[in-house]
Amino acid sequence: MSPGRKGRIMLPRNVLNAVFEMARKHSFSEPLAFVYMLCKANYADATVPDGTFVPRGVLYVSKTELLCVFDWYRSKLDRFLTVLEQRGVLEQERTSGGYLLRFVEYDALCGMLEGRNCRRGAAAALPSPAVGGEALPDAADATGAEGAAVPAFEEFWEQYHYVVGRQPVDRYLAERCWNALTPAERVMAVDAIEDYFFSLKEAGYARTAHNYLRYKSFVR
Repeated sequence: MSPGRKGRIMLPRNVLNAVFEMARKHSFSEPLAFVYMLCKANYADATVPDGTFVPRGVLYVSKTELLCVFDWYRSKLDRFLTVLEQRGVLEQERTSGGYLLRFVEYDALCGMLEGRNCRRGAAAALPSPAVGGEALPDAADATGAEGAAVPAFEEFWEQYHYVVGRQPVDRYLAERCWNALTPAERVMAVDAIEDYFFSLKEAGYARTAHNYLRYKSFVR
């Protein structure tokens, strides 16, 4: 029997918190990361101890904290937030103590308003899961139509060697392979670095960045 796509399921906050705690044993999926940020946003206007005013529907947080909770690299978090901004669901404001992440349609996302157009617009902005449970940028973002969601070669080069711990070699050859990839493949190549490395029996088996791209080791 199909569970269907209509209606709502009301979950107590302690149930959601228990889900977040269980998820801390692994890296968060992008949809779960979105729900986490939404649940942690202020339900009412408040002033935090450092004097920052945080309105309803705004999450006041440091990116370091989100990285620790989600078990992500900075580049993945930055691209995730950029995609949400491009979809019009989130706005970022940097402060001296962290970031103010404002959910543009907070009430609609929380199911508090009955405006049909508002709900539909908010739903369209949610991260859509891909095969395997991870969410990637939508078609426009993945093809590079809006540019920012696709990582640059320098980002891949730096992150690959940080994760695998190899001495960087053959940069020119690696960059040629990178340029031959589609924008969607570049996203996959960066996001899959950790999974590739931890799938190896021994760290010494890790390929050079050039061969990782050449043989598309990120496609598994």
